[in-house]
Amino acid sequence: LVDPLSWCPHLDAVKPVPPSGIDVFLPCQDCGSDAENWICLTCYQVFCGRYVNEHMVTHGAVSEHPLVLSFSDLSVWCYLNLLPLSILQVL
Repeated sequence: LVDPLSWCPHLDAVKPVPPSGIDVFLPCQDCGSDAENWICLTCYQVFCGRYVNEHMVTHGAVSEHPLVLSFSDLSVWCYLNLLPLSILQVL
């Protein structure tokens, strides 16, 4: 079991939700997968998770955007801390 963090030093990386909102049905921008997708909370691009083709992991490493939200279970992860966050602290 992993205990979510209640605070993260990278919360300032979260940017306002775009006026168009978030479409949880968007496919991965790299491979088109619609399974286990995540959205970056900095630039709001959508990529697949580590159990598909790891495109969000790659995006996080290349862009240095640390916080991502899972479309499947609404968990928020910080790639710099490698831990989940309480969703209430992020939003």
